[in-house]
Amino acid sequence: QRAMSIRSRPTSPCSARASSNLVLARPLGCDTFVAYPPASPPNTVIFGKNSDRPCGEGQSIRRYPSASYGGNDENAKLKCTYITIPQAKQTNAVLLS
Repeated sequence: QRAMSIRSRPTSPCSARASSNLVLARPLGCDTFVAYPPASPPNTVIFGKNSDRPCGEGQSIRRYPSASYGGNDENAKLKCTYITIPQAKQTNAVLLS
């Protein structure tokens, strides 16, 4: 659970301690941000999202290298969890958790 102090915010949900000046509340959702130019480099979109995990739950970090796909197949598809989308010809490296 996320706790927020009226006077200050804890550095992590796990570091919060109940006290007389602390208001405890369940998070209403995830914190997400998107940055477009000029807040990001030209032709670059930055997307970020926190992970609302319980304290102490492990969270692995995975790196996926850039890759080229498709070759001559213009109809290459990528099967996702619920949908299938066109496969990009080139992907960038990402670090995800």
